[in-house]
Amino acid sequence: LERFEELVKFRPRAISEYDQGYIEPKDTVARVFLMYELGDVEGKEILLLGDDDLTSLALLLTGWPKRVTVLEIDERILEFINDIKTDKGWDNLDLIRYDVREPVSDKLKESFDVFFTDPVETREGIRLFLSRCVSTLKGAEGVGYFGLTHLEASRVKWHTIQQDILNMGFVITDIIRNFHTYLLNRDDILNLDLRVVKDAPVSVNRPDIDFYTSNLFRIYAIKKPEPILKDKVELGRDLYFDEEAYVTKK
Repeated sequence: LERFEELVKFRPRAISEYDQGYIEPKDTVARVFLMYELGDVEGKEILLLGDDDLTSLALLLTGWPKRVTVLEIDERILEFINDIKTDKGWDNLDLIRYDVREPVSDKLKESFDVFFTDPVETREGIRLFLSRCVSTLKGAEGVGYFGLTHLEASRVKWHTIQQDILNMGFVITDIIRNFHTYLLNRDDILNLDLRVVKDAPVSVNRPDIDFYTSNLFRIYAIKKPEPILKDKVELGRDLYFDEEAYVTKK
């Protein structure tokens, strides 16, 4: 944890353009050790779709993965990770600029043992993130991890997401409640005209705690998984924002 915190000390600031919000460093490291405990790190080829939490660096610090590949749209994050990759001499870390609205390249399909993503939580957005990740798994026994909140995902949305997971050929093996705590800029809660403030039944002041948490899912492919979405998708800001987006800027 100390080594990871030192590495990420000067990370880029989270920005609302990509609905970013970093989790606590201890939660990033906890991700890695949970994955390791469940047999999903050592000797594995791991895909990260989005890496503003810099999970790739925590994984590589262990020396356990066979290869880690990051697909990320934010060039600031890619440059930051690449500088550390160069400094550390990590030749088993691949960095690719990628927009989730585009299909993954053929060379990435059916190439990975494990994926990890912390997706947007719109109905179509999370279906898209999971579909892109699923398309990269080698086949049966592939494993995926993702986060899902209660604040911006109703029980109805959970139900439809879980239906998608089953339809793609997975079983949910684990759900760990409030695994992640996000370090949102507390001033932004008031300054960005968010629904968590506008629609609240009481006056909302600047938060004095980190209140935004998400639950960690682990899914396991019982057969060759099939993504629901395979082609290019035309989505604008509605990729990030829907009627349940309380802490997401429209």
